[in-house]
Amino acid sequence: MIKVTNLTKIYNKGTRRELMALDNVTLQVNKGEILALLGPNGAGKTTLINTICGLVEPTKGSVTVRGYDIKKDYRDSRQLIGLVPQEIFLEHFATVIDVLRYTRGYFGKKQDEELYKEILSKLSILNKKDEKIFKLSGGMKRRVLLARALVSEPEVLFLDEPTAGVDVELRRELISLVKDLNKEGMTIILTTHYLEEAERLSDRVALINKGKLEFIKEKESLVAEHKGKSLEDIYVNLVKDKNE
Repeated sequence: MIKVTNLTKIYNKGTRRELMALDNVTLQVNKGEILALLGPNGAGKTTLINTICGLVEPTKGSVTVRGYDIKKDYRDSRQLIGLVPQEIFLEHFATVIDVLRYTRGYFGKKQDEELYKEILSKLSILNKKDEKIFKLSGGMKRRVLLARALVSEPEVLFLDEPTAGVDVELRRELISLVKDLNKEGMTIILTTHYLEEAERLSDRVALINKGKLEFIKEKESLVAEHKGKSLEDIYVNLVKDKNE
């Protein structure tokens, strides 16, 4: 579904200063799988996601989504992607239903009121459809972000720290929804600091550290290699070793 080849991103931080956000990253994401991207803060996870989604210009390398190059075929590739960003960016004075209508129109798709109701019902916010964004709680805004990502009917869903800062109930609901979407065939890539989420949800686990892809492995294989340790223990030890 996604093929990343020799992807590098260097940010210029002044005349003589550069920041290597991604360092020659190569990976493939299979259709219908859930891939968990792990790594410490500043490792490059969000930069990788934003590059695949066309929000960040790569310094070099290539990315394709279902065969479409993100630069040459950006319209086709972008149609396949839904993104739930880590930060909450929503128009304060728009209503929830307006957010979905605007987003669907942005992708050039016909308005579909039944689809909006279905998505909002899944996220338990149908009763908030006419509410203005600024009146919603942080957890409700998170649900709107996910609804916005789903309204274009993507084949690939990126979740950047989807449960950060939400209450336990919403976190449980989001995890359940991710599982349901994956059962329906959606390919999902998520970043998370909650190791139990990666362990419960993912088919494969990738570790990014200091812009480099350290490994990408089947979850069961990774745990087996480390003699039954939890994914959290493996992650902490690997990151510690790489940073020393």
